[in-house]
Amino acid sequence: MKEKFRITRNPSSEDDLRFLISEVGPLPSAYIQFLRETDGSEYGITDQPGDCIVLWGCREIVENNKTRDIQQQLPNALVIGSDGGDDALLFDCSVSRDNPNEWPVVRVDFASLEPEEFVVQSPSFSEWAKNDFRLTAAEPPKFDLPPAKDWNADIDKLVKDSPEGNDPL
Repeated sequence: MKEKFRITRNPSSEDDLRFLISEVGPLPSAYIQFLRETDGSEYGITDQPGDCIVLWGCREIVENNKTRDIQQQLPNALVIGSDGGDDALLFDCSVSRDNPNEWPVVRVDFASLEPEEFVVQSPSFSEWAKNDFRLTAAEPPKFDLPPAKDWNADIDKLVKDSPEGNDPL
């Protein structure tokens, strides 16, 4: 799996893997295999923020989830990296607490970390790896705009209210 990444590290040690699992609980088997190949990695098409995949190593996962208070904001999530910009890449553990292999990989803005804003990247880490770790763009923002003005109704009203023979237009 690591061959997709431009920057890789040495494999995670068994001690680091045990530490990670003791701190966060069970993990998807494909993700554990990935960490056995590289303890963190990075890949980017243009190397611009938001166009990278930065997957953290075992100890970084524990440290960053603690320092960013992820569990207080999203108790059923585990952040495993970022898009190199403002978005977190995480496992949505709420889908199946009993089977980590069913956890989707999700992208969400670090600033909000709202489940309503989750953009699923893949239904599982193994599927994400099979699809070359592609990032799906976040959905465009939705604006609450007032309804469009009905200009025809305004014109009809002008014509109706104008004296006969006087074209208001």
